[in-house]
Amino acid sequence: MGTLSKTTCLQCGHTFVDRSGGGRLFHQFRCENCGESKFVSHKELGEAYDRYAYKSIQDLFEELQNEPNFEIEREHEKDYEKDYEKDVENIVGRCKCGGRYLLHAPSRCPKCHSTQLERDDSDTIFYD
Repeated sequence: MGTLSKTTCLQCGHTFVDRSGGGRLFHQFRCENCGESKFVSHKELGEAYDRYAYKSIQDLFEELQNEPNFEIEREHEKDYEKDYEKDVENIVGRCKCGGRYLLHAPSRCPKCHSTQLERDDSDTIFYD
């Protein structure tokens, strides 16, 4: 689930609406350097997303049938998530500024590119 929030840069004072997070059908990637967002549908990610979705469903099914071992699952999930992130970030490519688009890069001020931001959570809009 994604959000739209009124955001103020603590570095330069610029106020803007920050969009964070993907939705049910897409991921939001951000440039590690300038903060530019790129929205990519799961369909565009092709086989990488299909493998991830299949594995997630398969793991859930196994969990429901067995006594869960949460310690092992947490370790496996971290490795699996990292592999997926690397795969999709390679597919998405680079920003026009030369930076890489990352799945979990921080929001940046569009004016000065600072990551020192303050969100006004009283007026947040959620979307999927």
